[in-house]
Amino acid sequence: VRAGMWAGEAFQLCPDLVVMPYEFDSIMETAEQFYTSVLEITPYVQGISCDEVFADVTHLVQDDVSSWKALARKIRSDIWNRTGCVASIGVAKNRLLARLATKFAKPGPGCAKCGEAALSRAGEEREFRSCGDHPGVYLLEDAGNDGMSGVLAVPDIPDRQETTEALAALPARELPGVGPESEKQLQKTGVHTVGDLRGLSLAKLRGLFGEKQAQSLSRLCRGIDDRPWDPRPPRKSVGAQIAWGVRFEDVPALRRFVAELTEEALRRLTRHGSRGSSLTIKVWKARPDARPLGGVGSGDCDIISRSAQFAIDPGHSAAVKNTSAE
Repeated sequence: VRAGMWAGEAFQLCPDLVVMPYEFDSIMETAEQFYTSVLEITPYVQGISCDEVFADVTHLVQDDVSSWKALARKIRSDIWNRTGCVASIGVAKNRLLARLATKFAKPGPGCAKCGEAALSRAGEEREFRSCGDHPGVYLLEDAGNDGMSGVLAVPDIPDRQETTEALAALPARELPGVGPESEKQLQKTGVHTVGDLRGLSLAKLRGLFGEKQAQSLSRLCRGIDDRPWDPRPPRKSVGAQIAWGVRFEDVPALRRFVAELTEEALRRLTRHGSRGSSLTIKVWKARPDARPLGGVGSGDCDIISRSAQFAIDPGHSAAVKNTSAE
């Protein structure tokens, strides 16, 4: 069982897993402090989740190691002082490599694992050095208290083959755009790792995923990430969702809940100063073989989605509520 794993998969591995309740107020406060720490360093920040961001610091560092080493130390120190949380940082010339480096830069003793091989930590050494197990992947290790354990760097390497070899052993699901369904499609063709994915022709990828995703995966599996950098992409949807502690004893209670959730979505739409053009309802339906856990989580579910196209004015909620109830 690991962080980021789907709850259903975790329960398959550990049926007696005890799930702790969320502390939403603490999460929100900590997330705000985390974002504040990064935004005070650079305004060029693209949020991924409540505890993960991309930050463009090109204008703040030079090509020498000491420059970004000092910046990484400051960012981690600021986050620790504000939140009490230990941050991991991945440094690279593109977002794909930076995000992968972050996953393998977890601080603490032992090894930062990259696929099946391990990036050995240096113990008493305090230097920027190449990792022999993975050409093109560099490990910055500091065994002291100066804040650098937990930083992994993938510098700009002229020989792209070195970088692609460093990625080869990683599971294909580590690439952006490879979710559970895409992973199943790839596994049917014998693809399990990034190296396997590189062996698929572009024509084969087009047949599986279409032109756009095929082009993207073909480049990503080779360490090429030229996706446009837009730290403030335009918002395309506004909604409200909850899948925790939702239980109903009768249909009227269900209808009241749907009406209240619709009202919340409309309030958010009003705050955003927008109108809508479509309404989507998602329902979590328990799978036939789902185990009766008796907890407040959703358990093993299939997500059913239905959409309706019509003009949505937050000031006229009746039509939206009626459509939601239907």
